[in-house]
Amino acid sequence: MLKKLIKFEDLDGNPCEEEFYFGVNKAELTKLHLTLGEDMAGLIRQLIAEQERAKIVDLFEKVIKMSIGKKSEDGKRFLKSDEITENFCATDAYSELFMELVTDTAKMAEFIRGIMPNSMATEVAKMDLENVDLDTVIKGYEENAAKAELPPADKKLEEYTETELLEMPQDQFDKLVGKDPKKWPHAVLQVAFQRKTAG
Repeated sequence: MLKKLIKFEDLDGNPCEEEFYFGVNKAELTKLHLTLGEDMAGLIRQLIAEQERAKIVDLFEKVIKMSIGKKSEDGKRFLKSDEITENFCATDAYSELFMELVTDTAKMAEFIRGIMPNSMATEVAKMDLENVDLDTVIKGYEENAAKAELPPADKKLEEYTETELLEMPQDQFDKLVGKDPKKWPHAVLQVAFQRKTAG
């Protein structure tokens, strides 16, 4: 388990710092390896070689989110939950940690090794993480962030496909179609029903 002090700003722009705990157990690590198809370090190098920027970013985010937790008061348990993960990701500490890991190979290696179970020290020592070129990761993160900040295209309602309407964030959908269902075209009513039942 890794205890990490992170400095960040709160929502009012005030500087603060807080200690967070990260760790994965054998079962979680085995599940991740089976999902990825190989060890984490090998996959990172493979994705970078293949210029799979979005997948690299997703991998880093997955590792951070799956490892965040809280140590129990008696020190015997490492507690994890969706609430703990969501609370952490809602702070700027998450962004600070992510950018630190993707801009410093030494910090990335220290984090990955720190969250691993102590009983897997031999396997962890074999991870050649310091030699990973992170330039591609940084570019991928910046590209994804830029896309997320772009305002939605100035399209009319009838110009959107059914798939686009179904996958659209709820606030954007509400803004686009309005709040009065009586004014919605039949196609929009169908999409709204599908969104409600899917949710």
